[in-house]
Amino acid sequence: TGLAILDIAQVLGGSLQFERAINQSLAMIGEKVNLRSISIFEFQGQSDARLTFHWSDPYSTCDETQLQELFGLNRESRVITEFMEGQIGLRLEAVESIKKHSLEYYDVLARNGVLNVLSVPLINRGEIIGYMIAENLQEEQDLDAVRLIEAVSYFLAQKIVSAELMTQLEEMSILDQLTNVQNR
Repeated sequence: TGLAILDIAQVLGGSLQFERAINQSLAMIGEKVNLRSISIFEFQGQSDARLTFHWSDPYSTCDETQLQELFGLNRESRVITEFMEGQIGLRLEAVESIKKHSLEYYDVLARNGVLNVLSVPLINRGEIIGYMIAENLQEEQDLDAVRLIEAVSYFLAQKIVSAELMTQLEEMSILDQLTNVQNR
C-alpha cells in the first residue's frame, strides 16, 4: 500500500499537466484496487458538487450523467446529512444498508449496478472542497484499498487547490485588479 501511495504521489507531484496527472492518478487507483469506477466531485460555491474527473474500467456502462445523478451531492444532501452520521467520509459496505433509510436512493444505486461505495472527502485547510467516490471496491489481499484512497485524497486535494491558485494568478497577471486595465 505504501509503495502504491508513493507511486501516485509522484505522478501528482511531477511535471504532468494538471488534468493528465489527475486522470492518470485515478486510473492508477482504479487498476490497483480493481474498482468499477472512481470519480472526483468538486463543490462549486456553497452547495452543488460537480463531477470534474472520472475513471472507469473498460467494462463499466455508467456514464457521466448517471454519475452526476447518483453522486452529485450538495452540502445539504440527505446522503451527507443523514447517512454520514457525523462522519467526514462514507463507506457503504453494501448498498442494501441504506435501503431502510432511503428506498429511492437504494433503487438508483442497485439499478446502476453499484454494490458498495467509498466516499472520501477532499480537504484543504479544514474545508471540504469535494469528494472522491469509488464504486464496487474489492479488497485485495496485499493492498489496503481504503487506506490508499484516503491517503491519495490529500495529495489530490492539494493538486486541485494548487491548480486553482495558478489559474487565479494567471488571471491577475493579465488584468490589473484595481484599475481593470490589462497589464502590459
